[in-house]
Amino acid sequence: MPERTLRARGRARREALLRAALEVIGERGIGGTTHRAVAAAAGVPVATTTYYFGSIDELLEAALELYVEDEIARLEAVSAQVVDFAGSADEILVALAAELAGGDSSVAQFELYLEVSRRPALQPVVTRALSTYRALAEGLLRHVGHPEPARLAPYVVSLVDGMGVHQIALPVADREALIVEGLRALLDPWLSQARAEAAPSA
Repeated sequence: MPERTLRARGRARREALLRAALEVIGERGIGGTTHRAVAAAAGVPVATTTYYFGSIDELLEAALELYVEDEIARLEAVSAQVVDFAGSADEILVALAAELAGGDSSVAQFELYLEVSRRPALQPVVTRALSTYRALAEGLLRHVGHPEPARLAPYVVSLVDGMGVHQIALPVADREALIVEGLRALLDPWLSQARAEAAPSA
């Protein structure tokens, strides 16, 4: 079998293990995530997980990296759609909220974030994740004309993440409306000014 085919199969098998790990983390939490549990979820022998990942720390770090890559792709698509949307700042925020509400709040994401306090090896990839989210938020804020996108971006990310945690604990039907309300409350001083400037002169 050609070496390229073997490498491709190896990458696919590794990714399948990482997706199984994210599933286990979401169902059982970090404490219940073991090589055996991941192997069972992936439908492979335990030796397969230990072949690709020498430790649970290594497996968790790689799983978070995969989650981040998926999120980056999703949020970049959201960003592109919102940037292409023509409308007022209010209308763009509604469009942004609709896209953000379409994603599933991931228990695994927040489990891994919390685990950083116990496993410092996870810190670089979590830092990368948050930096990516903030950069995307900053770009969107700049697009809608906010004068301080870099200052506001971390708060936008914190707001959406906080709502994600609440959605996991106490799911609500109209998550989109809550995100719109939250973003409007956060950006209200600037939105009020933007509305006033856009209003026709008497």
